[in-house]
Amino acid sequence: MFHYKKEFCVKFRDFTTFVCEDDKHSVKVGEPSFPVSAVERWKRVAVGLSQTLEVGDYDSTKFSLSPSVSLDVDIPEHIEGSFYYGQVHIGLKENVFEPSSALRHAAELPLLRKQLSC
Repeated sequence: MFHYKKEFCVKFRDFTTFVCEDDKHSVKVGEPSFPVSAVERWKRVAVGLSQTLEVGDYDSTKFSLSPSVSLDVDIPEHIEGSFYYGQVHIGLKENVFEPSSALRHAAELPLLRKQLSC
């Protein structure tokens, strides 16, 4: 299917826009003076012999962020060209109030275009 999408974009490159968007892995964020472990529960962590690991549980965080990556592709003139060139935008989304969905990405696209043109 991706090959057909690329072929369509090359054929109608003067009338189309090709944007790739993806939200990456959710990152847990601790509160001030309450650090969070970088690994999930029951995983081993290297700690010095005279030190104590005193961090919050990975599953007990109240806040998490997701990096969101958008690539506005420069459509090549031929199908053999690379679809990995273009403008990249990276943003952070808070998972509770800004959940990821195709509709959210479509709604944010005009704002992204405005930021990339500046």
